[in-house]
Amino acid sequence: MDKEINISNDSNLYKDFHKYINTIQINNEYFKKEDLSYIDCLKSVYCMEHPRICIHKYVDNILLYIYKDDVHLDGLLLTVIIIIKRIMKNIIINDYNIHKLLSGILLISHKVYYDIPYYNKDFAIISGITITIMNLIEKELLEKIDYNTFIKHEEMITVVKSIKYLQ
Repeated sequence: MDKEINISNDSNLYKDFHKYINTIQINNEYFKKEDLSYIDCLKSVYCMEHPRICIHKYVDNILLYIYKDDVHLDGLLLTVIIIIKRIMKNIIINDYNIHKLLSGILLISHKVYYDIPYYNKDFAIISGITITIMNLIEKELLEKIDYNTFIKHEEMITVVKSIKYLQ
């Protein structure tokens, strides 16, 4: 439990990140289970059932495993938010896809931000996803953003300012 306390203390964006997750889940009622057969974009991130774990707890569980005391968490969270914004042009985020979507984006962001990231196999275990699905999620997400994980300084500043003022 001490590590969980350190995460929120070591990050200026941690609470704002969770507020941001709430704002991107506005479309929860838009999507119905029957619509899953019509999905043709990022199929790997969809579940047939609502996950049993709250998205905030799910993300926190992943962050607890990948968090390293010697590295500031804000850079990772900022990278996650920017990739989410890029992906949102291609997908309506809801309860059927947010868990796997954030898991994949956390994986990509982790690889971008950390010098020595976890292997996909380890990240799949942390996320509760099979390695095959984890690899597919990563591939589909990277294809959707044209493998562009570079973040300009101006983009970073804009995102920080915008999420700081979320209610």
